[in-house]
Amino acid sequence: MSAPISAGPPLDLRELEQDKQRSAQLAALAKGSRDVYEKCALLAQVTFCSKPLMNVLCFVYLQVSGIVTQRNAGRLALEFLPVILEFQIDPYPEVKGEVVKFLDELTDVVGTVSSEELLNALLLVLPTLGNLIQSNQPAVIKQVVIAFNSIYRRSLKALVEPPTLWTPTHANVLNLLNVCKRQVFEHLYSPNEGVRNSVLKFLEALVIAFTFPSTDHHPPSHDERKQFFHVSMVPADHPAFNVVALKGEADDFLHRLMVELTSTRLSATSMSVVTSSFGVIGHQRVHYLSVVVPTLQRLTKVPPVHVPPIQLNRVNYILRSVLMGLVKFRFAAQYYDTLVDALTSLGCGNEAVLARRESEKKAK
Repeated sequence: MSAPISAGPPLDLRELEQDKQRSAQLAALAKGSRDVYEKCALLAQVTFCSKPLMNVLCFVYLQVSGIVTQRNAGRLALEFLPVILEFQIDPYPEVKGEVVKFLDELTDVVGTVSSEELLNALLLVLPTLGNLIQSNQPAVIKQVVIAFNSIYRRSLKALVEPPTLWTPTHANVLNLLNVCKRQVFEHLYSPNEGVRNSVLKFLEALVIAFTFPSTDHHPPSHDERKQFFHVSMVPADHPAFNVVALKGEADDFLHRLMVELTSTRLSATSMSVVTSSFGVIGHQRVHYLSVVVPTLQRLTKVPPVHVPPIQLNRVNYILRSVLMGLVKFRFAAQYYDTLVDALTSLGCGNEAVLARRESEKKAK
């Protein structure tokens, strides 16, 4: 496949229009073809990409992976992947965004075939994400972070699944994952709110993935375990992963969320995102309530002075919802006094007392 027109020398408008029409015709033929290999051959000739055309390319790939046997789907995915990767250098953020979406879909589809196929695909996918996250286009960076949130956890699952024989491919993928993860974390202080919030949600997901639930209240669901990594999947003798080390990482990630919540860097929207994350973590990882509850209480006692009053109302609305949810959570019973005190500071002490009584009544 020749490079996209945006990566080569400039074309005159007539040649550009001809190239665009020809590529659209090829994509349409591929979409209508019933032969898997013909689809790939036609798409390999596409030289112009736009957002609608990228949608067609992704649609055809899903057709390809859906009409072949599972055994062949992974191999075809790897054959088809270079067709998409060439569009990562397109100047339009919409096209780059579609490339990112495709990579997310691809790791999902190939991951259902075999861990080996997924690892082979990741050797191409991860460097591409590493390139795209260095874009100067915030919309592209945000999509990379959102996609990497899923891709990272799928990839870790592939790395710990049996057989646990550690190969150079495993080591290369883990190294690429760590490089991408560091690149994602560098955007925690991005001036773009959407990018920053996506990184915050990634931190939340890792806290959950790297720790065990303290009770049977919220173990990973079957669907979560089927698709994503969880620390319970790590064998005791795994050559590269250690449960204690992962728990230490989760502690660090939670601390970073706590620091962000109490800093003056975050906007009202980002504060709301972190506050919601604390609510999720408190419900799903009860042992972290000793951090979650005091942090949220402190926020009610020392409101962020850098947030305008109107926007602070939005933060407090989320904060009230999270605190009230914890009052109604029976595993948070030892923190009821603190939670009621925090809610009283927000002007809803009576509702908190009633919710506490109801929770204690149900617990009996």
